[in-house]
Amino acid sequence: MKKSILMATLVFMAGTSVIKAGNGLNAEKDASGNIATHIAIPEQLKKQGFREKVKVRFTVNENGKVNGVVAVTANRLLRLTVEKQFLNLSFVGLKSGPAHTVVLNFNVY
Repeated sequence: MKKSILMATLVFMAGTSVIKAGNGLNAEKDASGNIATHIAIPEQLKKQGFREKVKVRFTVNENGKVNGVVAVTANRLLRLTVEKQFLNLSFVGLKSGPAHTVVLNFNVY
């Protein structure tokens, strides 16, 4: 049985920190849980040994709903899937306006 793992490593650039812009450690925990629950690897990529790092930059509106997203990865299918899934997320407590960055590590065991 193949097991896919998504590890959301919250990496932030200067001025775009979820932790600093949000509500401290609770914002980080909420963001990680939200991402891990709602972002999944496409079925076509669920082969043993698949590994890919995706850098995601996103913005949210005043209600925390993601309203812009760009995923950076060489894998086109993964990029399109992550961008589509990210547009369904909300991050309550994040400031609207500045771009936020998260690095997703996909590993299939």
